[in-house]
Amino acid sequence: MNILFCDDGETILELYVNEVAHSLPMHKLFGAKDGAEGLKICQEHQIDYVFTDGRMPIKDGIQLSKDLQKLASPPKVYMITGYAGTYDEEELLNYGIREVFYKPIDYDWLIEFINNLSQD
Repeated sequence: MNILFCDDGETILELYVNEVAHSLPMHKLFGAKDGAEGLKICQEHQIDYVFTDGRMPIKDGIQLSKDLQKLASPPKVYMITGYAGTYDEEELLNYGIREVFYKPIDYDWLIEFINNLSQD
């Protein structure tokens, strides 16, 4: 499985990639510091799942998901955000975002979630 993490927080991005790589070494992981970089990675590689921050410079997670839906084989998108407000989940579904998770995220839970995705 190819998994992309997008987050403008360098430390958070490294944690996502390193924790998942350590626990689930069978997956290929990619990291991007913003949605524009994430889109480019998805255009160059067949990404299966994207975990994106909601608010990032250049291109936020919602715009990234909208753009990804235009690809021939769009990845499944999940948003991990520290935004304290609420999102209209129906609207997010229309943009291709399957679910929203709020920071701080429990890495053990994230590993289990990803592991369950690979079982489907």
